[in-house]
Amino acid sequence: TTKGTVSYMSPEQIRGKGVDPRADIWSLGVLMYEMLSGEQPFKGDIDQAVIYSILNEEYEPLTELNKEVPIELEKIANKCLEKNSANRYRDTDEIIFDLGELEAAPKLRIVAAKKAVKSPISRRLINISGIFLLFAVILIAGYLFLYHTPQAKKSELEKIKEMKQKNSVAIMYFENNTGDENLDYWRKALSDLLITDLSQSKFIKVLSGNRLYSILNQLDQLEATSYSSDVLSEVGKQGRVKHVLVGNYIKAGETFRISVMLQKVETGELITSEIVEGQGEQSLFGMVDELTRRIRQSFDISREDVWLNRDFLIESVTTSSTEALKNYTIAEKFFWGGDYRKTIPLYERAVVIDSGFAKAYMNLAFSCLHLDYKSEAEKYLQKAFELSGDLRGIERFTIRANYYNWQEEYDKAIKAYLKLLEIDPFYTSGNNNLGNVYARLGHWNKAIEKYEINVYNKDNTDYHSFFHLALLYGTLGLYDKAREVINIYKNKTDLHSTETIMLTHRFLAYDYIVKGKYDLALIELDKALSLDPSHHHIFWIKGDIYNYSSDLIKAEQEYKKIREVKEREVHLYSDDRLGYLSLLEGKLKNSINMAEQCNKKAIELGLKNWQMKSQQNLIYRHIRSGNLDKALKVSNQLQLAATEGNKGYFQFLALYYRGLIYLAMNSQEEANKAASDLKKIITEGMRLGRKEYYFHLAGMLELNKNQFDLAADNFQKGFRLIGSQYYSDNYRTGILHPFSYNTGTLHALFHYGLALAYYKIGDIDRAREEYEKITQLTIGRLNFGDVYSRSFYMLAKIYQQKGWKGKAIDNYAHFINLWKDCDPELRWMVVDAGEQIHILEGNISGK
Repeated sequence: TTKGTVSYMSPEQIRGKGVDPRADIWSLGVLMYEMLSGEQPFKGDIDQAVIYSILNEEYEPLTELNKEVPIELEKIANKCLEKNSANRYRDTDEIIFDLGELEAAPKLRIVAAKKAVKSPISRRLINISGIFLLFAVILIAGYLFLYHTPQAKKSELEKIKEMKQKNSVAIMYFENNTGDENLDYWRKALSDLLITDLSQSKFIKVLSGNRLYSILNQLDQLEATSYSSDVLSEVGKQGRVKHVLVGNYIKAGETFRISVMLQKVETGELITSEIVEGQGEQSLFGMVDELTRRIRQSFDISREDVWLNRDFLIESVTTSSTEALKNYTIAEKFFWGGDYRKTIPLYERAVVIDSGFAKAYMNLAFSCLHLDYKSEAEKYLQKAFELSGDLRGIERFTIRANYYNWQEEYDKAIKAYLKLLEIDPFYTSGNNNLGNVYARLGHWNKAIEKYEINVYNKDNTDYHSFFHLALLYGTLGLYDKAREVINIYKNKTDLHSTETIMLTHRFLAYDYIVKGKYDLALIELDKALSLDPSHHHIFWIKGDIYNYSSDLIKAEQEYKKIREVKEREVHLYSDDRLGYLSLLEGKLKNSINMAEQCNKKAIELGLKNWQMKSQQNLIYRHIRSGNLDKALKVSNQLQLAATEGNKGYFQFLALYYRGLIYLAMNSQEEANKAASDLKKIITEGMRLGRKEYYFHLAGMLELNKNQFDLAADNFQKGFRLIGSQYYSDNYRTGILHPFSYNTGTLHALFHYGLALAYYKIGDIDRAREEYEKITQLTIGRLNFGDVYSRSFYMLAKIYQQKGWKGKAIDNYAHFINLWKDCDPELRWMVVDAGEQIHILEGNISGK
């Protein structure tokens, strides 16, 4: 007899198997799907067709039916609708926890489904889960009601976007008619100054200096002294602007004269021509201000809107020194071309000449960051911040936001970025960097919203926007969407620099890595390597691929190639990766030596982030080796370094590891205190993305007390927070560059904890599933190679216990191959594995 409505029946109920509260959770998932999409997930004209769909078919993703559904909410519904009840939420408390996380996120507008679904809810669902269902319905309905605001007229954002496109302009390099080659730098300097000045208006879109450089470089016009109408037309087309401004400057005695013409790209129609004069080279700054005022008046902007946008003197935004500006202007060309080594001495000369040149300090910081000179980058960014109070407009808030971001003062960074976006809501780096902050805090939808403003702006070709959105989609497990974003980038831009082409190949390589397609990943990396044969990132990524595919000899060879790069800072990547490789091979002593070597070099070079990262590795490896006193000593060093450097992530890690150390020491009270302190930080601070560490530590505490069910519960809660094993954990660490360290993720630790809990409960099948998941990891087990290797040994034991002799032999053999040269203290496991193979093979042959 069928009891209830078929559309809401769980697969196990249809099959006549035993049901528990998870069957009601399935029914709730169906209801949530209907409310958010207006459709049923499993359809059919008759009951038998619906039953077949429930048992065999996949439903259409919610976000495909309703683009406004937050990804977090979709993931909750998806987990309710897992066909295997073991993969569903176990009880309503888990759903309430995840809904609470959603409720704590920034409020999101959801467009209510237009279709109405008339499907009765089973009495059984109402009777058993009525109270919770009412809670869920109210919460979801609240989202649909509160954040669905029909637009009766165009929003302010749409108005600004429309006006910016109408008033879009490319400011070409000027023509030097003075006859003095020493004044050539003003060709680009005048263009840059006008770009900076006009960009202060939210109603004018100015083609960035970076993009202009890229287009002119592609057209082989960087050194052109004047431009044909065809070139201007192509600049307008590629830059997606409706106007171009061309100009020249002459000199008679001490008198400088600048002439400009603003014209429409499509027709060549002259909009306005202006001439300004001044005495001496220093007067060129004031002439730029006057030109900005006149040009702004030539665009289609209402008097009211002009009044709302304050104008600032260009000297208050940049510099008042012509010599400092000259060095800065030359440096910019190298910066945009990706040749950061050449920018540093030029920027340094600029700030020596004008010690108050904040923009030069900021760009100097980012040049150092691109070259992994992180301590130098921090020093220069600090100086830029100290000077930012004297700046005005976009530059002021850009520097302040970047500084707060670096210092992990995220509440202040958000406020500064929002101030910046008040000036220009479509400011590319502002949206991109604010998206980074939101992502680090776990506000995934807010981050996606900011990235998408850039990615789906047809005029934007900034690679950071695309790569960060792809990174975030990948972190959420949306691999197809991540690849789609990278392909959008490939198709809409000329990939103007070697760096962006290499990044594209590297992202595509990682996409293949997470899918286990190592041969295709290597092809992408070889393409990148052909562009820059000495780029160290390629070596460690290739080494990782060989690591994941168990070709450890080639992995070591690639990691050692990093040492051939001349910069000593880069050699730390080699020490770091070789340490991970030793950990995988059971060579704990050598892995400790590599981490100590990395730590020593980092201290010598003043690289604090590397210092703390190597200390983090040392703590884990000392714990695994039983060197608990050393582990505690290093954790104290990490805490001190993190506090001095104001690095909240590493402060948090030091506390987490201290809890594990005390647990290993059987100091239960101290371990409990560390866990309590962690919980306090994540509930009171902005560290929304750190709860997984607390749940892992809490799980380990319960394991130690033989509370295996509670341990498993904590591990599961933490695992749901860590996202997918994609690229790196940099959204958690707060490191700005998407490839700064590629720190890996925590998947191996959580699977291992769950496996131990299930094994001790006696549920060897669920333990087996967790160990099997570890052996299938890639990036998610990079930092914890010992856990990965041990999983083959434990799997072999389980297979042997179940009588699966062939699988047991294979896993023992794989473990032996990984640990054949392990430390003497660990040899007993290898010996035991060999003995078990001998016993199993004897049983198979009948001996």
